[in-house]
Amino acid sequence: MKTCNAFLYAAMLALALMLVPGVSAHAIRIGGQHGSPGSGNAVQTGAQGSITNTYTGRSYSNLQQAVDGAGAGHTILLGAGDFFIDKELLIENKAGLTLQGAGPDKTRVLVTSTTTLVISASYSSKLTIRDIYLSHDVPPYDGPSCSAGVIQALDVSDLTVANAELVGSGLLGIWYFAFGENGSLGTLSITDTVIHDNQQSGLIIQGAAFDKLVLSNVRIADNGGYGMEVYADPQELARVQVQASRNVFAGNALGRMGGDMPAGFEKSIVQSLQKGVDTGRGGGGKQTGDGGRKPAPHTGDGGRKPAPGADESTAALAKKYEVSAAALQALIKENGRITVLPEYKDSPEMLAAKLKQLEYINEYRKDNGSGAIEFDIAVARLCNLHAYDQVLNDYMGHNSQDGSTPWDRAARYGIGIWAENIAMPGGVGTCDQMDAPAALEYMHYSSDMFMGEGPGGGHHDNMLNTQHTGVGFGLMCYDGRVMYVEEFR
Repeated sequence: MKTCNAFLYAAMLALALMLVPGVSAHAIRIGGQHGSPGSGNAVQTGAQGSITNTYTGRSYSNLQQAVDGAGAGHTILLGAGDFFIDKELLIENKAGLTLQGAGPDKTRVLVTSTTTLVISASYSSKLTIRDIYLSHDVPPYDGPSCSAGVIQALDVSDLTVANAELVGSGLLGIWYFAFGENGSLGTLSITDTVIHDNQQSGLIIQGAAFDKLVLSNVRIADNGGYGMEVYADPQELARVQVQASRNVFAGNALGRMGGDMPAGFEKSIVQSLQKGVDTGRGGGGKQTGDGGRKPAPHTGDGGRKPAPGADESTAALAKKYEVSAAALQALIKENGRITVLPEYKDSPEMLAAKLKQLEYINEYRKDNGSGAIEFDIAVARLCNLHAYDQVLNDYMGHNSQDGSTPWDRAARYGIGIWAENIAMPGGVGTCDQMDAPAALEYMHYSSDMFMGEGPGGGHHDNMLNTQHTGVGFGLMCYDGRVMYVEEFR
C-alpha cells in the first residue's frame, strides 16, 4: 500500500455503536495524538521578491506573518519572484484582505509538497486573490492522493480570484464551500484566470449559500476530472444569479461539468463558452465544439439523464475499480433520483470506489457465513454528513455536537439505520482534499481494522450482523483530519 510521507497520524481511533437503546458505545484507541498540520508556515522569496503591506508600509520576510498582521481593507503586495512555502497559507477571519502579485507571469507562490493546499481561506469576507501564480513546487503526486489542491475556501463571502493561474500537482483548482453558517456569502467571482492540470476537477462548488457567480474569461483545462462540479440543493442553486462570459472548458477528462445543476444555472455557463475552442475528453466520445457531449437534459425531479458518452465513462470507471459496469450504472442512476441531502451527494467515481468497498465487506461477510448486503445511497449521504461534521469541528463521536444521536440524524432525513462504525484511520496518510482512489484505501484500511477485532468487537460484529440488509459509507478530509463513517440498515 502506498502512503504519503507528510502529516502521518500517530493515532488510529475507532468507535462502534450498536443502535439498540441502552447499549453504550465501544471505544478503541491506539497510540498518541496526531500532529497539527497547517502551522508554522516557512517562506523563502526569490531574489527580487518582496512582501509589503501597502496600508502600513511594513515589509515582511514571511508571507504567513504578513497575512496574520493585516487589518481590514489591507493589501499584501508580492513583488516579482518565487515565494516558497512548506505549508498552506492560512487566511482566517479576515475582512477586505487583498493578496496581490505583480502578475501571474512574474509572481509565483509555490508549496513544496502536494500534501497541502496552497491557500486555505475560511470565515473571511471580501477576500481578493489577484495577479498571481499558485501551484506546488513538486511533480504531480501519483500515490493514493492525500494530495491537496490550490485554493480551498470555506464560507468566504465575496471571494474574488482575478488574473491568476492555478496549476495542479494537487487535487483541485478551487474548492468553494458555500454553507453560509452566518448568512449569504454574496458573490463568488473568478475572472481572467486559468485553472489547469489538476488531478481532479478545476472548480468545485459545494453548497448554495451565495447570491451570484461571476465567471468571465476563465479557462479550465486539462484537469483529471470535470472542468466544473456543483453539489448543492438544486432548488437553492436555482436562485443564484449566474453572470458568465467568454469562458473555455477544454480537455477535462470527465467532461466540462458534473454534479447537481438546475437547467438555468448550467445553461448560463454553457452559453458563455467560446465556440470552436471548448473541447474535452469526457466520455471517450467524438470531440466536438461542446466538449464531446451535449448539455444533459433535466428531469422534473432535478435529476440528470445520462449525457451522450455516459455509458463509456461508466465503463471506464468500472474497469478502473474492477466493479460491475451494470451495477455502477444503476447506482449512478439511483444517485440522480434520490433527493435527500443533495449537498452530500457522491460523484460517479466516488460511487465506483464505494461499490468496490461494498464488495470488500460482502466478501468478508461471505467468508464468515453472513449474507450479502446492498449499498444504500441515502445512508451513504448521511455518513458523508456526519464524517464532514466531525472533521470540520475537530471531534470524534457517534453523537453530533448538538447532542443528536445517530437515530436523530437518520430520522431527521427519513432514513432508517441500525448500527454505526466510525474511525479516524491512520497508516495511509492524511490530506486536505479527498479523491476516490485515496478514499478507497482509507475505507479498506478502516475495514481491515474492524475485521482485526475478531468476534465480540463492536465494529466486527456490526459488519457481520445477519439482520443488516444495507450499508452506506462516508469519508471526508479537512485540515489534515480524515474521518470514516459506515452505517448499516
